[in-house]
Amino acid sequence: MFHTYFFIKRLAEQLDPILQNKVLTACFSQVKNEAIFQFEDKNESLFIIANLDPSIGLLSFSSEYARARRNSADLFISAINTCVNAVRAVDFERSFIISLEDNQQLLFKMHGSRSNAVLLKHDQVIDVFRSALKADHKLSIAQLQKKIDLDLMDDDQYQLVLNLLGPTLRGVFKSRLSMTSEDNKDKESLRNFISELNTAPLSVQMIRDKPTLTLATPDAEFIIQNPLEACNSLYKAYTRDYIVQKEKQAIIGDFQRQIDKTKNYITKSKNKVEELRMQRSHGEIADIIMANLHTFEGRSEVELYDFYLNKPITVNLKINQTPQKAAEILYRKQKNRGIEVNKLQDVIDQKILILKKLEEQKNLLSSSDSIKEVKKYYSKSKKFNDAEKEAQLFRSYEFYGYTILVGKNARSNDELTFKRARKNDVWLHARAVSGSHVVILNPTNKVMPSSVIEYAASLAAFFSKSRGEKFCPVIYTEKKHVRRPKGGRAGQVIVDREKVLMAEPSQN
Repeated sequence: MFHTYFFIKRLAEQLDPILQNKVLTACFSQVKNEAIFQFEDKNESLFIIANLDPSIGLLSFSSEYARARRNSADLFISAINTCVNAVRAVDFERSFIISLEDNQQLLFKMHGSRSNAVLLKHDQVIDVFRSALKADHKLSIAQLQKKIDLDLMDDDQYQLVLNLLGPTLRGVFKSRLSMTSEDNKDKESLRNFISELNTAPLSVQMIRDKPTLTLATPDAEFIIQNPLEACNSLYKAYTRDYIVQKEKQAIIGDFQRQIDKTKNYITKSKNKVEELRMQRSHGEIADIIMANLHTFEGRSEVELYDFYLNKPITVNLKINQTPQKAAEILYRKQKNRGIEVNKLQDVIDQKILILKKLEEQKNLLSSSDSIKEVKKYYSKSKKFNDAEKEAQLFRSYEFYGYTILVGKNARSNDELTFKRARKNDVWLHARAVSGSHVVILNPTNKVMPSSVIEYAASLAAFFSKSRGEKFCPVIYTEKKHVRRPKGGRAGQVIVDREKVLMAEPSQN
């Protein structure tokens, strides 16, 4: 809550002689939840910039404002070209009124997150800026203002006025009360305190880590006497400094989470590589079996001499399994383990590079106070998050400069085909068997080289039920010829036009 009634009263008193007899020549919005009001006469102009976003709810004032040529909407059209009669605060309410000709009233309701600008005529609402605030469509100034006589206020009115002070001023007032005051309800002290607020110096201070407009703080470092200047100082401190720092810290936190996540991934992957390397070699056991084929002779359990470790080893075969077949399986496992280690090491190397970039960007952002820089790093952070999410959803391959994405399951296939892929991307799938959807991204809409399609077809064959076949038929087409059947399950598609090529299942 940045504005109290006692500040708005002083603001309205200053605005009244400035705006009287000026004409409201323009009212428009070109940023969500921000309304610009232009008042002018023959000598000067005054712009009221009302940022009524729920997270801000502040006013600023300027003698000039450049309206955009596009994306600018006119507001409160019936009030345009009407003359200002007076400006006044609504009694004991965080609002003020600019009275216009033709019995129209422009109400600025400064209620924090529910701040709004409302146009009324004869106390009936005719237009609302933030139309989503439904209660403001039935708003009445007569009901809004509160009738309180400070000289005759009862206990309930005393409490109401205390609440109107706001938390900061209320704290200042209570600290001044005598400890002997009965129930802290010293009405005379409150009347004197309010009288002081009419001329008290203004300042913008950090209170509870947030810029706050304060009154009755003569010892403040920077004193402001002019309420319009006070509004501008608060607006600048909040939108340019506080909000930027808040966004900056959020982005730094985002980068730090990504750094921690990447470090954790690298550590786990290194441990996994070490674990795989420390495990007994399947190839060595296969060598021992192949060197002792003659000793099995129909037996499923044989004790052999381990010539690698110079000690006995027991080898068990499955039912009806030949020692040659067991050795073949072990050789394949050893090959796959080597592939797994190499892939893990490649991923570790990639993650180390990513970690370095993340730490560089975090350090650069920490030393920046520019709004543009913060937004730039926000964009980088968002792109990184999007890339991370995509990496979790799909397998990704690069071939001759083309990115190829492969679905991991039915939901992933559906996401890839109907949300990620564009109409001119190339879509592939193993024919007549279940498998992953494969998409070759084609952002430039160029003719796709046949070698790229063949490579992607090998992936489609590999990630399908035909993985064990020597060759597999794969269909391919542009994504625009692929559609979801009515009522179909995730990943189900109908292909209207297709071509077929034979591919050898492979992901290398």
